[in-house]
Amino acid sequence: MNMRRAVDFILRLFLLTSLIMPTTAAAQDTVNTALVECYISPGQVHYGCIPVHSTRSKVFSRFTVKYYVEPQHLWKSVSVGSDSVLNTAMLGYSIVSSGTIADSNIIDYQGTMNTGSYAIILSRTWNPALNPPAFDGWNLAGNLYPSGSDFESSAWLLENVDPTIYYFDGVNYKPYNRVDHMGNGSSVIPSMQGFFVHVTSGNTGAISVDNSTRVHSLQPYYKKSAILNDLLTLEADGNGLSDETFIQLDSNASLHFDGQQDAYKLFGIVSSPQIYSVISDTFASINVLP
Repeated sequence: MNMRRAVDFILRLFLLTSLIMPTTAAAQDTVNTALVECYISPGQVHYGCIPVHSTRSKVFSRFTVKYYVEPQHLWKSVSVGSDSVLNTAMLGYSIVSSGTIADSNIIDYQGTMNTGSYAIILSRTWNPALNPPAFDGWNLAGNLYPSGSDFESSAWLLENVDPTIYYFDGVNYKPYNRVDHMGNGSSVIPSMQGFFVHVTSGNTGAISVDNSTRVHSLQPYYKKSAILNDLLTLEADGNGLSDETFIQLDSNASLHFDGQQDAYKLFGIVSSPQIYSVISDTFASINVLP
C-alpha cells in the first residue's frame, strides 16, 4: 500500500520569530510565533490536529471540517466563524478539501506553536442507537506538536484508555498497539496527525503528553512495526485498494477480547475490501491468541 498516495500530507514550518518571554506554564520557556502550512490532498478525508495555541475557524474556509462528539455519537461541523472548540488542545478534526488548485488545499496555521505538557479528557457513553446497543467510547484526538511524537514514550500517559491508536489514511483505518508493537500504523505519530482512541471502561478517560515525546524525523506518515514472532498478517485486495489484519500467538493471551493486546476493527470506505477476525462478538483488527 502506498501511504504517500493515500495520505499526501506535507508539513512546511517557517519560524517567523522566536521570542523569550514570561509564561504562566512552567513547561514552556520559549514561545515561537510561526506559520505552519499543512497540505491536504483534495477529495480525501484527513484526520488532523491544530499545531498552535489558538486559531480561528476561518483558516478552514476552503475546507469541510468536522469533529466527533462522543456523548452525542455524531460528527459536528465547524463553522467558518469564531468557534472556541478550535482552541481545545489535542482535539482531532476530520478535514476534507474540495480545491483543485494546489494553493487552495493548504491550511495556514499562524500563532504560537504548541510546546510543553498537554492533556485532553475523553468520554465513554451509552449509545442506544447501536445494534445491539453498547457503549461508544471513541474519541478523535491528535498530535498537537509541529513535530512527530513517539507514542511508545513513557511520557505518553493513558488513563483508562486502550493502548492502541487508530489512524485513517483516507481509505482504511491503521491501528498501532504499543503493548504488542503491532499494526500497520506507526509508533511515531506525525505532526498534526489526528487519530481515534478508545476509552476502556467507565465514563471518562484521559491522555496526556509532553515535550519529551517529540521526535524530529523525515519518516513519512506510517512505518511498519518491528519483526514479531508467531505473527500472521492477512491482506485483502480489491478495486486497487487493500486492508490488513493481524493474528499473533502468545501463551499469556486471553481467548476473550483484551483491549491491552487486541485492537478493534474500524471499517473504512465502502469500495475498499475489509478483513478482520472475530473474538466472541467483537470484530478485531489485531487478535492475540493463546
